[in-house]
Amino acid sequence: VGADSGLWPVRPGGQATDMSGTGWDTIDLRGEWRPDGSLSSTHQVSFGYHYDLYALRSRTYSVASDWLHGSLGNLASASFGNTRTQALYLQDAWRFHPDWKLVLGGRLENWGAYGGSNTKGAITQHYANRDQTSFSPKLSLSFQATQDWELRASLGKAYRFPTVSELFQTTQLNGVTTLQNDPNLKPERVISSELTALRGLENGLWRVSLFREDKRDALYSQTDTTVSP
Repeated sequence: VGADSGLWPVRPGGQATDMSGTGWDTIDLRGEWRPDGSLSSTHQVSFGYHYDLYALRSRTYSVASDWLHGSLGNLASASFGNTRTQALYLQDAWRFHPDWKLVLGGRLENWGAYGGSNTKGAITQHYANRDQTSFSPKLSLSFQATQDWELRASLGKAYRFPTVSELFQTTQLNGVTTLQNDPNLKPERVISSELTALRGLENGLWRVSLFREDKRDALYSQTDTTVSP
């Protein structure tokens, strides 16, 4: 049908996905304290609070005709779930010598996943709620070797928890391939170390780093189901 005919092009039936109710809320608060109130204070203490809530509400319906404008039919599939994180962190940058600075910090976080379910036709699978608390430490030591050169060594540990979609959402990508959720995913655990040299320039900064990252329980997705495992 021509675009100037006033009629919609003929479209076949298919599926329509309604994501209303899906979204997130986040809060971040940060403060800083210097014992003597000056920028040159020996200690620079940073602290803060983080909160996030992610909600998944996905419903897929069959559409008998005209997938764009047709009426929604029966519920074909649905994915629901929530993840929530609360975290506190504290860090002190301590210049214990004019040429030396030690940074010590830590992040304590509590993560939870709840209300997860998947529906396929008349069958609904409910998932158990989960809750985990983790602590991520950080250590950095820097030395002002000369007026222009700074040397720094850093070590830290961190966690990356699975997202609400990775845990609970089953998605059909092309009508044939299905991206399957996994409600039992563990968080990624990473230990990172770094050696850095910085040189101050007249109009900039030159930096070179040697770093190593040890990651366990890495989270990733793939659509090639012939790969084993």
